[in-house]
Amino acid sequence: MKKIVLLIIFIILTTALLINYEDIFRNKDHIYNIKQYYHEKANIDVFFLGTSRIYYSMSPMEIWDKYGITSYNRGTPVQTLPVTYVFLKEIFRNHSPKLVIIDTTALNYLKRDTTYRTKVAISNLDDFLFKLYAVKYIYGFGSDFFNNLNTINTYHYRWKELNKYDFTYETYWKGKFSGAYINDSKWDKMHSIYKQKMYQNDNITSSQLDAETIKYTNMITQLAQDHNTNLLFIKPPNPTNDKELAMNKSFGDYLKQNKINFIDYNTIYNEINLDFNNDFKDNAHHLNLYGARKVMDHLMPYIIEHYNIPNRKNDPAYASWNEDYIKYARAINREEIRELTSFVEWKKQAFYDNYTVLLSANGDVLRKLPDTLKNDLKSFGLNKYNTDKANMRYAAIIDDNKVFFEEISNKSVTYKGRMKNIVNLLISSDGKATISVSGKPRSKNKYGLNFVIYDKVNREIVDSIWIDPNKPDIVRR
Repeated sequence: MKKIVLLIIFIILTTALLINYEDIFRNKDHIYNIKQYYHEKANIDVFFLGTSRIYYSMSPMEIWDKYGITSYNRGTPVQTLPVTYVFLKEIFRNHSPKLVIIDTTALNYLKRDTTYRTKVAISNLDDFLFKLYAVKYIYGFGSDFFNNLNTINTYHYRWKELNKYDFTYETYWKGKFSGAYINDSKWDKMHSIYKQKMYQNDNITSSQLDAETIKYTNMITQLAQDHNTNLLFIKPPNPTNDKELAMNKSFGDYLKQNKINFIDYNTIYNEINLDFNNDFKDNAHHLNLYGARKVMDHLMPYIIEHYNIPNRKNDPAYASWNEDYIKYARAINREEIRELTSFVEWKKQAFYDNYTVLLSANGDVLRKLPDTLKNDLKSFGLNKYNTDKANMRYAAIIDDNKVFFEEISNKSVTYKGRMKNIVNLLISSDGKATISVSGKPRSKNKYGLNFVIYDKVNREIVDSIWIDPNKPDIVRR
């Protein structure tokens, strides 16, 4: 009997180990935050489905803060209509949304796509039985069925590249940046600016819709009707070519005939004030956060008016969403400041709530500071930097927007201690600029003024830059 009990325990532990092993080692490239979905307990009123166009266009936390709407973004790269259909079926297993919004960029991907992106998305579904269904539905029951279901062999090589994103999930994104994690452990730059060329043609004629498009549109429509859920199709800004414009015109006509609402944002650039010099992040026509906000500010009032979507801000069941927004706002500020190249803009973000700004001078720079930089330092509350003497050392700490430490001398200047019992600091200026946080060097130690921003809430370095007094408005990293 004892041997049987031990065998059962061994089997249970081995099974748990394999499940966790697969979850850790499974590739999360461009779908890092897909697991967020399984942490949502309260019902979600609005879901977004579709390709990377939708997950770069819709940010549930921005929507929550401004409109009080609970939403979730389940967009994935190259999400085909069959995958959208499978995801929608899973949504209805867990939630009762009032509205589902689907990105029509998927019209370009009509086949049951078995490419890398689809495999990664399907492999990260959490429910084993539903994953079994999804793999069979997308791939069929062929010779590769079990390989598509069990991804341990597929991803075992990743042990060399594991990082914190394989072990933790920042659930406050609500799916917004499910495409933001990439292989080298960095994040896509959500505030990047790529000058895009506008493409419009007012003389587009309809084209023939593919049979697969009609088939899956009808299946998705019927599935939504079966669950008493409204459906809205949208085409996020994606200025490409006549073929895509014609396809969307045809699809819009088809939806109109079937009394389904459709918004093509490629036909209302002026209405949403889209700026092709500032609102896109790359040459693949993905919106950055500036462009996304313009689309959301058009779409949210529309769905509130047409679909009676409630404001849940004061609903106790969603109190955690306010806490999640605080985390989101800090993360957005962190990512935004890292993209800024102008010191004028950078300094506006540098004094966010519970930030500590650390400053150290490298070289004989103080007597060479231009008036603009002196005025900036003065606006920070500093007052000991102004000198005409050569080779002066200078360091300062600004905590919670108040000067915590500031010293200037013709000898080495050093502060060593703890900031409000949170973190160990070492900051010095002795010809070099040393800024060490928790025992790790953080300063770039370049000629000029070296700045490091530390976030005491998230306990992380937000940014590390230096300013050359000869070019005082250029942020260097």
